[in-house]
Amino acid sequence: MNTDFHSTITGRLPEPGRLFQGILIVLLGLSIFLPRVLKLDHFVTPDENLWLARSANFYLGIARSNFEMTYQRQHPGVTVMWAGTAGFLWRYPEFRGSGVEQVTPFTLEHYLPTQDWPVTMIELLAAGRFFMVLGSSIALLFAFFLAKKLFGFWPVWVGMILIALDPFQIGNTRLLHLDGLLGNLMLFSLLGFLVYRLERKPIYLFLSAIGAGLSWLTKSPGFFLIPVIGLLAIYDLVTLRRRNGTIKWNIGLAHSIGPALIWGILGLAVFVTLFPAMWRIPEDIIRAIVVRALDYAQEGHDVAIFFNGIVFPDGNVGWEYWYFYPLTYLWRSTPLTLLGLVLAIIGLPGIRRYLPGKAAENLAGISLMVLVFTLVMTMGGKKFDRYLLPVYPLLGLISGVGWVLLLANLRERWKFTRSAGFTFLLLGVVLGLQLTAVIRTYPYYLTYYNPLLGGSQRAREVMQIGWGEGLDQAARYLNSKPNARDLVVFSWYGQGPFSYFFEGSYRVIHSNFNDEMELWKDFVSADYALIYVHQLQRRVPADALDYLGPHEPEHIIYLEGIEYVWIYDLKEIRSRMTAQSSQKLFLFQ
Repeated sequence: MNTDFHSTITGRLPEPGRLFQGILIVLLGLSIFLPRVLKLDHFVTPDENLWLARSANFYLGIARSNFEMTYQRQHPGVTVMWAGTAGFLWRYPEFRGSGVEQVTPFTLEHYLPTQDWPVTMIELLAAGRFFMVLGSSIALLFAFFLAKKLFGFWPVWVGMILIALDPFQIGNTRLLHLDGLLGNLMLFSLLGFLVYRLERKPIYLFLSAIGAGLSWLTKSPGFFLIPVIGLLAIYDLVTLRRRNGTIKWNIGLAHSIGPALIWGILGLAVFVTLFPAMWRIPEDIIRAIVVRALDYAQEGHDVAIFFNGIVFPDGNVGWEYWYFYPLTYLWRSTPLTLLGLVLAIIGLPGIRRYLPGKAAENLAGISLMVLVFTLVMTMGGKKFDRYLLPVYPLLGLISGVGWVLLLANLRERWKFTRSAGFTFLLLGVVLGLQLTAVIRTYPYYLTYYNPLLGGSQRAREVMQIGWGEGLDQAARYLNSKPNARDLVVFSWYGQGPFSYFFEGSYRVIHSNFNDEMELWKDFVSADYALIYVHQLQRRVPADALDYLGPHEPEHIIYLEGIEYVWIYDLKEIRSRMTAQSSQKLFLFQ
């Protein structure tokens, strides 16, 4: 171990020796990977059902050289579909010879298993999820080594631990879905460019461009990197001219704007190379991404949204609710991360004393990305808490800086804090407290809400709760019944979150449920109905809720101390209503 660690020198924290750094890096890697990879087959979110089917079509398009099929969605979600394809290659490579042309979530789930399918839907999904976890873990580890060049070992290690053990970030980066991976790729790309500005080595510009291209392949908000990189390049140009006085414009452009252009060209090359549809129909792809991105900025969701005690029937949370994302961040973040952000702000005046030379400037670059991304997302009418996920790792890194600024300040003020033991104690407390939230919510990390604001109980008054968690437990409860395979069950999020685990037959409760008379007849004659937590928050569909409301559920699924799923025995309800009707008729007579 580096003897400097035990020194009484005040100010900047000495970095640990190579051996101890190696141990801490291994600990960081395990903190990133293990919470994300365990129990990948435990529950399903509704969107993953869609992305598994899109991955199946993507795989067929690659296998049959029908590259137009690799365009499945304007997001475009290509990295997600590559992960899903890897899952098919691992668990069911023979799928390419199934003879189907295109699949939907329904056909994938209902028809293909009849062809002696060797794996279940949840096993296929878990395989795709594994590669998503692998991709996110690699991106975060690369981000660690890049950020270490900007801020030093300790601030980045603490920041990355806060990111690694953030329940909301864990929950989203272990899904076959977009936003969690997008955030980690954007972090990796931005840090790569910041390191390039510091060291001027082409390898870092290349790495940043790879991260950018992959983020663009994941989801269109990844393109928000472009204005941030552009602003950083302009800042470099202005700074160069101010420092050197009169300088030829061509030299200034080559120093600042040129690298940004090269970065964009390399990122575009990654985008085209890994998106086979771009080889055949590039104009159509670009048009679809741009047009739909603009549409998403203006329209709401297909169904009502609940936020801060208000139901938005058209799903459009307008600009006047500018505090949507700041408020959801407070609810979804951890107390330690928020405290670290406060410490970073307080300690900012002394940052040059305690951290490497351009740490303040690099923090400004990260903060610029946070600001740009949050502002642009706020302008859109379609809002979900997970849409802000790219900001979470950025703020986690800033929080780590805040904690180390505190430690460095304490070392300077009080002699007893300069020992390695005190440093390890403080950092151990940070690690332990962050880990507590992970253990408590495992494996339903998305049920986490900040205890400083009241936790899950208070969150119900502000946040729209639930994204499929608990429906797996409802399915297991019904599977325990002796006649489970004969049951007909109506469920919200019936396809995917419930059906992947249920042995019987299911029907879907959806927002337009009340408008379909035949579906309503099937509903009242079924065996069971499952009502999900945010159905009650949004009152959808009203008729079904009114029908079930006067009756006690047979069973309730609780997560984090609140009700997520109500299980109603429709047979019992029909029997009770028939008895009540007979009694009323008898009294009337």
